[in-house]
Amino acid sequence: MDRELGEFVDAGFKKGGIFVNIGYLLQMWSGDVLIATTDDSTVIETLDGSGKYPPVTSGQWQAGRFKATYDK
Repeated sequence: MDRELGEFVDAGFKKGGIFVNIGYLLQMWSGDVLIATTDDSTVIETLDGSGKYPPVTSGQWQAGRFKATYDK
């Protein structure tokens, strides 16, 4: 995040790299030094291209984990 402009900046992508969304937990732990994005539309896919798991957005994944944990 560009704190002067108050805008998120493109993190870029390096071939073979891994993008990690630090999320709200690290934002809280860091006292807002690390800022979480509010975009839950990023599609997550398996890194090896196997398709073992279907593509999912971070919001869908989180909702599924909550459901699996608390809807018993």
